[in-house]
Parts: sequence; C-alpha cells; structure tokens
Amino acid sequence: MGEKGAVLAFYCAAAPSPRNVKRLTSKCKLASKIFTCANYATQSGREPVASCFVHEGQYPIHRQKHPQHSPGMYEFNERSAYPHPDDFRVMRPEYLDLEDGLFQATITIAPFKVTGKSATRAGARRAAIYEAVKTYRSYHPSYRLESPYPDEFVDSDNTTWRRVPSAQREQLGDYMFRDPEGEEDYTDIETMLLWDVRPALAEKEEED
Repeated sequence: MGEKGAVLAFYCAAAPSPRNVKRLTSKCKLASKIFTCANYATQSGREPVASCFVHEGQYPIHRQKHPQHSPGMYEFNERSAYPHPDDFRVMRPEYLDLEDGLFQATITIAPFKVTGKSATRAGARRAAIYEAVKTYRSYHPSYRLESPYPDEFVDSDNTTWRRVPSAQREQLGDYMFRDPEGEEDYTDIETMLLWDVRPALAEKEEED
C-alpha cells in the first residue's frame, strides 16, 4: 500500500480521540488513492474505529461502527415486523404427511413462517399458531401468553385435564391429566398439541 498508506492504516487502527481524528484527517489528505480504514481493519483483524473515505479533493471523515458490530438492528427490525398471531390464524396452512404418522402444518407470512406437528391436520394447525403466539410474545413481553386450552376440561377419551398453578409449571408442566383409571401425570401444552388433545365438546363441534 506504500508508505503513505501504511501511515494511514496506523491511524485508522488507533484508538479514537479528538486528537487522533484530527491527525487522521491530516494523514488522509496525504493519501493519493481511495483507502478505507474499515477495509484495513477487516483485513488486519483489528477493530474498525473509523471509516476514512479518501477521494481526489474530498476528504470526509465518518466515525461509524462496522455493520457486524450492530447485532441488535436485525432483531429490532424483526420484532417490529413480526405479524400478530391473528394474522397467522387467517392464513391457509400447507400440510405435510410425515413418515411417523404425524402431520406438519406450515403457515407463511413472508418472510416469516411457523410450523406445528400433531396427530391430525387440525392439531398441526393449532400447534403452528401456538408457535406464532410464543414467538410474538418473545418480541413483545407485555403480550399475554394464553393457553389454547381451558383451565379444566374432559377430552373424548374421558381423561380429565387441569391447569397446573403458575408457580409449579416450570417443575411439573402446564397441565395435570387423570385417566379413567385414576392415574395422574403431567405434561406441557406443546405435547398436548402434538397429541391433538381437545375438549370433548370442542371435538364434537368440529365434527358437526
């Protein structure tokens, strides 16, 4: 890069300060060709503390961060653009029959998409929408994450389901269920959706 370029590279890699910026401006004016501090820093593995764009007769100095050092920008754009769960509810899913006998539903609102798996197509759609709800809440913590099931209900197999108190959910799961023989166990909402658990009344209404 020549002696002048080497001197410029030195100042590009130097810690930023009012004095260094002033000296950097002076050294930029000595350069006879386009040279960017950011490019030098990338090639040398150093932190790009400034971008010095040199051109014949024009020597602007721009203090800016390299794009790779702004990881929050993408998350901010995605958070503000992510669709509301109701937008996913009105979209038609694409279904895929899986080899294990399950169904997969994919709902797309470009460039975003959610998927869900279940024992039935309707259950796969519900699972995908629940994923949309959880993702939306991850971007908007104030959004209330509601269960897709009632707090207590009986399914078509006469199994009783009851919501676990919030203080115990992390340890036990979201719901306790008791089969007709009286055996009790616990599971989470995602597994209930995978099994296509539905209140008996809701299942009858869907069949009608």
